[in-house]
Amino acid sequence: MTPYFSGEVLDTIRAKNDIVDVISQYIPLTQAGRSYKALCPFHTERTPSFTVSPERQLFHCFGCGAGGDVFNFIMRMEGLGFSEAVQFLAQRAGVRLEGSGGVQGAGYDNDRELILKANELAATFFSQKLLHGAPGREALDYLKSRGISDETIERFRLGYSLPEWDSLAKHLEKSGIPPDVASRAGLLVRRREGAGFYDRFRGRVMFSIMDRRGRVIGFGGRVLDDSTPKYINSSDSPVFNKRHNLYGLNFALPAMARSGRAVLVEGYTDVLAAHQAGFDYTVASLGTALTAEQVRLLAGAAREVILAYDADTAGTAATLRGLELLLQSGLSVRVAGLPRGMDPDELIRIKGRDAFGDSLDRALGLVEYRLRLAREARDPSTTEGRVGIAREMVPVLASIGGTVAQREYVSMVALELGLPDDAIWDEIERYRRRHIPERRGPGGRMSEVRWPGARAGRVQVDPVKDKSGEKGHNMPAGTVRDRAYLQAERNLLHLAVEDTKVLARVLDEMKPESFLHPGHRDIYCAIVKAAQDLGIAPGGRAIPGFAAKVLEHLGDGPARELALEVFSTDLPDEDPGIIQRVTEDCIGLIRERRLRAEISSIEAKMREAEKKEETATSRELLLRLQQLTEMLGRQLALRGQPRERGENGGEGTGAQGARGK
Repeated sequence: MTPYFSGEVLDTIRAKNDIVDVISQYIPLTQAGRSYKALCPFHTERTPSFTVSPERQLFHCFGCGAGGDVFNFIMRMEGLGFSEAVQFLAQRAGVRLEGSGGVQGAGYDNDRELILKANELAATFFSQKLLHGAPGREALDYLKSRGISDETIERFRLGYSLPEWDSLAKHLEKSGIPPDVASRAGLLVRRREGAGFYDRFRGRVMFSIMDRRGRVIGFGGRVLDDSTPKYINSSDSPVFNKRHNLYGLNFALPAMARSGRAVLVEGYTDVLAAHQAGFDYTVASLGTALTAEQVRLLAGAAREVILAYDADTAGTAATLRGLELLLQSGLSVRVAGLPRGMDPDELIRIKGRDAFGDSLDRALGLVEYRLRLAREARDPSTTEGRVGIAREMVPVLASIGGTVAQREYVSMVALELGLPDDAIWDEIERYRRRHIPERRGPGGRMSEVRWPGARAGRVQVDPVKDKSGEKGHNMPAGTVRDRAYLQAERNLLHLAVEDTKVLARVLDEMKPESFLHPGHRDIYCAIVKAAQDLGIAPGGRAIPGFAAKVLEHLGDGPARELALEVFSTDLPDEDPGIIQRVTEDCIGLIRERRLRAEISSIEAKMREAEKKEETATSRELLLRLQQLTEMLGRQLALRGQPRERGENGGEGTGAQGARGK
């Protein structure tokens, strides 16, 4: 049965899991004013666009749009469903759900739980077959020959899968795991002919793959002979995707946090050997080429990554692919120079831990590594070779950010090749003209929502292009005046979730139709409902849990994304007087917009009435138009704006003006 959690229980769990504390356990946060910033863990970026607000208990990335409360973060970061994220955070905070009235039903995310149970049973089964009895003797001898200790075997939950076709299938069925669940876990394979299933892993050394919480989510298996494929992994399942995981990450995270360093290797045994030798910040990419998802895991845990791939052709190609992805994430990246023909496991076993440590300490930066490869591929003693090396290095040098760093590297390459610096710079300029387009101005991307010029008490016009307009809400015409109205709406909605005095005015004076942007109307309606839920009364700043409650009422969709963007912008000035003046400006602009809209409507009706020669109707409309024009004039005067002139020289509406006939 799908679980149900009462609002009271969710609020309790949310209140006991401070979002800054939770997120900082996954990624390093840097305080920036009243908020915190970081590189987003959900997409690759070089400049931090991920913000966390302790006051609103929300996170939002201005780059990819990810955002929400602490439940949303755990769902995305851990790959959990909502009910499992609730359980995760309840356990973290020591909140008991059983018997609390917050849960109905006996279980949650039953399929995921059964798959995790199947994996746990399989890991125990494989371990027993490795350590007890004759069948696992060959596999155990293999691990011992690779220098793997008993402690490491137990800690990393290594095992052995029997060569029979259905030994695991029978064990799981006896343990209460249905075959179709074991198949979804990637442990069994459905027979092509006839009914039933057979074991995916047979006659292999087994490596348990665990998530950051230490739960077994999948397996890798290695043959003991020359058969192929040499390695196979679990198939993707509701709890496992090899693109989104790193082998050994659960053990490496504490060391990464302490040192700020991660070492990335290719194989399972490389990780085991490195951890045994004390390099416990080492992880592997599960036999796949490094993925963007894996890079985000690394970027969320470390500042520097050292690539320690095998020193062969395949390893070099993998290193170059990994370098590009890692550099795009903003990480500091170096490459360890392993002896040719050796992987980290062999280097540690044959030459000792100090040899591997030296290779890490002497790891090369991007430019040095690419220069070494270029020199190995060409003869630097010839003119042709030096020119070829220089041209190969030009794209690398052109991509370096920072003037000082680029100059240093250009000088280094020129010195190595015996060429003048100017020759390298000329090649860089030619490369840039051919390959790097001119940078676009701010119109090419979404503008940041800025806090208005509060000290002057005036609303600043900020030409914002809302992403929500591209996902379901159509933006109005993009005039400067419309953009000013939109910015005023955003500022007012933002202040309403920050300050109960502003909230009271918004609830009292605004209506859904007061807002020009349809997304802002949806946010306003959600604010009304959230205020009713929480029973908020006017009083002061900081309304705990209010923004999260607003998001609950918005559900999923473009309005929720827009609300996250609006609420995640910092208010740098808390002066009550300034907030009051800005609130007045925002409300004044919104009133002005409504008056202009009504004036335009009246003018259109007047034109129709004049065409039909409906004199009485025209007279009534003219009186109403004059009233609205006076109201607009007073509103402009309150904001310190001059009255606008109509087309006939009289005071007008800013459009055609009152005709006065």
